[in-house]
Order: sequence, then structure tokens, then C-alpha cells
Amino acid sequence: MKPLSDNEADTLIDKSQQSYNVDLKPSGNVYEFSLQIVTGGNEITSLKNFTTPITLRFKVDPSQNAKLVSIYYIADDGTLEFIGGTYANGVISAEIYHFSKYAAIEYTKNFKDVPNVHWAKNVITELASRHIVTGTSSTDFEPERQITRAEFTALLVRALHLTDNGNSNFSDVSVSDWFYPEVSTAVKSGIVEGKSETTFAPHASITREEMVAMLMRAYEKQHSNAAMSSVTAFDDEDAISSWATTYVKNARALHFVEGREGNLFIPQGVGTRAEASQVIYNFLGQ
Repeated sequence: MKPLSDNEADTLIDKSQQSYNVDLKPSGNVYEFSLQIVTGGNEITSLKNFTTPITLRFKVDPSQNAKLVSIYYIADDGTLEFIGGTYANGVISAEIYHFSKYAAIEYTKNFKDVPNVHWAKNVITELASRHIVTGTSSTDFEPERQITRAEFTALLVRALHLTDNGNSNFSDVSVSDWFYPEVSTAVKSGIVEGKSETTFAPHASITREEMVAMLMRAYEKQHSNAAMSSVTAFDDEDAISSWATTYVKNARALHFVEGREGNLFIPQGVGTRAEASQVIYNFLGQ
């Protein structure tokens, strides 16, 4: 376990900041980990990859925002690989499967169209640091733009850390599409359904009731035996599609969603990227 010199660490972090257009602050040293077996004949074998994970633990600088700190693998060219981690009592820990350079880093991504006064600023910043939400460019987030079915599906897959890839048989979802892995994974897990048996409509704006239905299927995947309290969800409950009514009621009971105007849900209204971020944040905080 070798700490990089300040100059080496600064150079590496600077490469990453320029590549990702993000503010990065290491929480302590950047370390290079290695493991070698040296035989009696001085034959050296380096072990880099493990079939069983090893746990790394880093102290988090108390002056930093722990919600924005994660463990990263840093390649020599500055490429970051998000590892994540669990924070408790001033320490963040995560499992890794290969050795190289690692650090706990405070990752702050600011978008020029999400000012500090925006109602979803903190949520978007935190989810960006966890690599759940991404910008529409290196500088913009477009918080008020309507979110598509493919985009929301991708958010859920990232939030749940789903990696079990499936196959998509939808005629409008091609292997070359950026969202193909997320859609195929979500379909296999049972979180999402198509608009029909043959189409997914990835570029269509997602309605608020569709968004909640996907969210609650994801919740039920994690909490199969969870008991739900019966509540009257919203004043416009009659306008909610019959297939989505239970999902919306349960989401309201769990405080995943709130009304837009008074106590109106507006089920056929389309969700924005900022609203979707808030819903995902609520879901992860339950």
C-alpha cells in the first residue's frame, strides 16, 4: 500500500477533473495497492484480479460533504471508475476485485442550468456524485425537460445497481442504442414493461403514473413482503389508470411522490428530469 506523492496525486486528479469537468477533492491520500508473490528463487508474480473481493476502508475528511464522497479507481490517464462505498462513523468502505490506484474522493458536479437556488440542486448534485444521474452535456442538466422512458429506466437500473443483463425483443430498442443495456436489464428484472408486446417507446416522455409504476415495481423487488398502509392518495385519484392506482397509493404512503398542485397528482402529466431525480432520491432514502 503506497501513498502517491502530493505531486503525483495532484497530477492524476487534475487529469480526471479536466476529463470529467467536475470538482474532485481527495479525502486524504491516493494509494497504489499491489500484491506480489516472491518465491525462494526470487521469481515474482503480481496478483491483480481477485475472484473474492477485498474490502478497502478510507477515513473521510470531516471537512468534506460525506454524501458526495465515494471510493474510485483512478487509471493512469485520469479515467475514473466509480466503486461507491458505504459510509459510517467517518469511514467509507467498499469491495474491490482488482488492485491499482484508489482514493476516497468528494465528487461535486455543477451544472450551469441548475443554480444554487434551484429546488432540486442538492438532490441532483448528490445523485450525480453517486453516478445515478448524468447531464445532457458536460455542462447542462436540463432539469425542466421532460424525461423519457429510456432515461428513467436507466436511472432505476443505476440506483438499484442492477447488472444482470437480459435481451430486449422490442422492435424500437436496438443493441446500438445507448439505453439498450439498461432497458434489457430492467425488463429481465420485471421493473419495466413495454407500451405493447413489441414496442417500448424509449424516446416517449414518461407520464407520472408510468414513472411511479416503475418505481414501485423496483420497491417490490427489494421488499417483497412489505405491508402497505391504505391511504387516499390524491384528490384526482379517479383520473389515475386502473393498472396504476395501487402503485400510486403505495408510493404516496411511502412518501416517494407528492402532488403538483395542492393534492393533485396529475397522472397523465409528464415528469421532468428534476422531478425524476427527486423521486429516485426519495426512493433511495426510504
